[in-house]
Amino acid sequence: FNIPSSLNGISQWRNKMTNCGFERTRYGSILTSSYPTGQIGFLLAEKKPLSAASPEGIQERYDQLVEKGTPTTYYHPPLQDSC
Repeated sequence: FNIPSSLNGISQWRNKMTNCGFERTRYGSILTSSYPTGQIGFLLAEKKPLSAASPEGIQERYDQLVEKGTPTTYYHPPLQDSC
């Protein structure tokens, strides 16, 4: 892709996140046709990566939502797992 990015800005935000105590920070981008450049960049951060939910725990929470009949249009285990 030949889309301009602000690597300096990304680096500054990543440093801020590190200074706030986040142990792991990653940059990603999503392609979307509704955004003017067709791409949105974002940073994801974890304070305690080793305490993150397991795929089994994520599936269990989702199953509980389904069992209770809790409506959701945004939560799906593969989405969280892919992050």
